[in-house]
Amino acid sequence: MPSTKQLRNSPVILKMTGANRAFTTNVIAEEPDGLWFSGGGLVGELAQAGLPVGMKSPAVFLPFSQIQWLMTENQ
Repeated sequence: MPSTKQLRNSPVILKMTGANRAFTTNVIAEEPDGLWFSGGGLVGELAQAGLPVGMKSPAVFLPFSQIQWLMTENQ
């Protein structure tokens, strides 16, 4: 199993609490309490939830408590 540091700059499939579906995004940084993701699929999911997202290239922090599951390539 990769460590969170090994996930940096890697594509992942992510399912977060409150989301109706899983989506693909990239891990851009890690912290002790969670992971930072590139906006891509997350922005679309947040917009569907009614949150105003007007940034061109946002970074989204998700605490581990909000990540239901995460899938990445086994290397």
